[in-house]
Amino acid sequence: MNSEATANEVFTKLKAGADFAQLAAQYSGDVTTKQTGGDLGWFSRGELLQKTVEDAAFSLKDNEVSQPVKSDLGYHIVQTLERVKDRPIDPNTRYRLTEDAFERWIQSLRKGAHIEKFPNGRS
Repeated sequence: MNSEATANEVFTKLKAGADFAQLAAQYSGDVTTKQTGGDLGWFSRGELLQKTVEDAAFSLKDNEVSQPVKSDLGYHIVQTLERVKDRPIDPNTRYRLTEDAFERWIQSLRKGAHIEKFPNGRS
């Protein structure tokens, strides 16, 4: 959703008992999930591009709905239907998450390192 006012209107309708999927199909600006009633499918931490949306999803209990959440893409309302503790991750996602973790580790080492450069021949 593009505006906070629209997100608040949708949230009010949800609290009054409206169907999440129907409202997502009507109000969502996300063309990839609009047709499926806002269903993002299964995802693990680190998979979503919008951290605020991911944080909202993982803070909810099963069948809970978040208040409107702002991201770089607009406003979102998240509903967590269920979670599975040890759900396998597909190989492509595992590879990407591993690469991301490795890159964060390398960056943390660089930040803490003291590097001196000497002209050739000096040590």
